[in-house]
Amino acid sequence: MNKSLLLTVEVLVGLSFPSLALAASISGSANVNLVNPLTISEATQLTFGSITNLNGSCEMLDDGSLVGTGGQTCSGAQIPAEFTVLGDIGYSVDIVVQANNSEPGLSFLPKLVGTETKTLSDGSISFQVVGTLNISNAFEGTYAIPYIVTVNYQ
Repeated sequence: MNKSLLLTVEVLVGLSFPSLALAASISGSANVNLVNPLTISEATQLTFGSITNLNGSCEMLDDGSLVGTGGQTCSGAQIPAEFTVLGDIGYSVDIVVQANNSEPGLSFLPKLVGTETKTLSDGSISFQVVGTLNISNAFEGTYAIPYIVTVNYQ
């Protein structure tokens, strides 16, 4: 008789709390705002001009002027790089410039002129890049030192 009473109690307890045995579900949503891809072009290449082959550095300031350190004489053409970005009107973008050096004896640390966040007021923006060229036991010659410019929607 004890076994049938225990079985009856278990069945009654299970029937009294049916929500414990049922699953629940809810519908979620994935939101997206599709925008046109950004395009970027280099309108003007950064040019340091002629620099003496001495260990030291040559820094291009925001106004395009050059300052040499460590015995460097920086002269000749002094042109900041200029880039143009096209995208959706009114959106803000983040700009990042970073080194991508590959020349022995030379390193370039690029610098964005102005703020890193800009608004595509009319669907486009322009910005300049300057930086510091470091020379350490480099060979004479003409070099094109790469760097990376990345632009993303916020």
